[in-house]
Amino acid sequence: MTRSRQMPWHRSTRAERRYRRRPRLDRSFLEGGDWKGNALRLRKLVVQPGGVVPWHAHDARPANILIVEGAITEYRSSCKVPIEHKAGEVTAEFGDLAHWWKNNGEKPAVLYSADILPPMESDADAM
Repeated sequence: MTRSRQMPWHRSTRAERRYRRRPRLDRSFLEGGDWKGNALRLRKLVVQPGGVVPWHAHDARPANILIVEGAITEYRSSCKVPIEHKAGEVTAEFGDLAHWWKNNGEKPAVLYSADILPPMESDADAM
């Protein structure tokens, strides 16, 4: 029997040997480190036409926003010109950033938000 016609278990054995040679992953990050006590919050936001996400800051709560449907306008403290975000775009919110959002379009804007809440902060305390 030629090498290319070996039975499938020969390939899995080779894969297992390859796996054993890999360096082991440092799992200390699972203990939390700098993020210990924080919570990851995932939300779906639907902003109706004319609707707003009120003024808020991200100095203690970094976030990533994915625009899934529609478009939404962001008004940042660090930018004189409004920023239009369209479906498929992602924006990072962190550091010395304060802003608000408005749906100036004619259809709902659907956003997915992933942010890191500081210890002891509830959903009701954070926008």
